[in-house]
Amino acid sequence: MVIDIFKEILVSIYRLPIAILLIFTVMLIFGGLLFWLHFIKDKNKSFVSLVALLISVFLILAITVLSRDFGSVRELSLVPFSSWADYFKGRNEEYLRTNIYNMLLFMPFGASLYAVGYPNLSVKKCLIITAMAALFLSVGIEAVQFLLQCGETETDDVIHNVLGAGFGTLLAGNVCDLYENRVKRY
Repeated sequence: MVIDIFKEILVSIYRLPIAILLIFTVMLIFGGLLFWLHFIKDKNKSFVSLVALLISVFLILAITVLSRDFGSVRELSLVPFSSWADYFKGRNEEYLRTNIYNMLLFMPFGASLYAVGYPNLSVKKCLIITAMAALFLSVGIEAVQFLLQCGETETDDVIHNVLGAGFGTLLAGNVCDLYENRVKRY
């Protein structure tokens, strides 16, 4: 029952225009980080960051594995950027939507990883850590989807997940820099 409701919510979100979901994701990260920077005491920032990271990982797993029907689909596509080639061949918006949604799904993961390392890690170091963590998480998800036959296993998913996590880290770095250099001074 709960899983069915969750699936219905996911379908409703998936049908939203890409621009709406992009704006919502960026505003969620931007607003969450500003709240975190301004209202959370320094001694609690690490704990709150870890909770945000765990929530983002849980939501990623819920969306990519737990909400799927096991034993329903087993497809394997190991050709990088094949979804983009298919998109440009047929102008099928579904390929574009899937690629962008894969990036958006991992943006909060990248932002929360940045928050976990803030202010001790530079954006560059955090990007490397984020890319490796997103790569391992994404490859793990693709392997589980293949083994449980609950989704298409694609290298494009891994690529777009890592890119999304990287974008989330860069966005978080910019928000924190903006806050430190502009807002906190006044």
